[in-house]
Amino acid sequence: MVPIATMLGAIEEKWIERKILPLLKEGKDVRVFHTAMVAVAHGYTRMKLATRILAAATRLAKEKGFTFAIAEATVYGSQLAFRSLGYQTDEEFRMAYESFQMADGSRPFKGCVEPSHCHLVELNLHESKIQ
Repeated sequence: MVPIATMLGAIEEKWIERKILPLLKEGKDVRVFHTAMVAVAHGYTRMKLATRILAAATRLAKEKGFTFAIAEATVYGSQLAFRSLGYQTDEEFRMAYESFQMADGSRPFKGCVEPSHCHLVELNLHESKIQ
């Protein structure tokens, strides 16, 4: 778990630095809803269950006054589910598994080609049309 948590943390730190800190410096009230994980048991895939769970969570975050909703989409299926709800990703906030390197120089995902990247996906809830 340490390598993936380290990778996700690095992406999230960069997002906070570039997107959130400037807003806070302007004195804006910013609340971030972070989806840590969504999973569907084998035998229940391809039923859009994850998308429905994410939609419900995103609606709740919007109702509760959060500014942004974010998640790290680690596989292609989750990337599609988030995109279908209006979440977006910026090239700046994605990282290739193959080239990720730990502080000790090790490359725990060397040889990982599919999925090729982890994406931080975000949705501005104040602008979102999700209901």
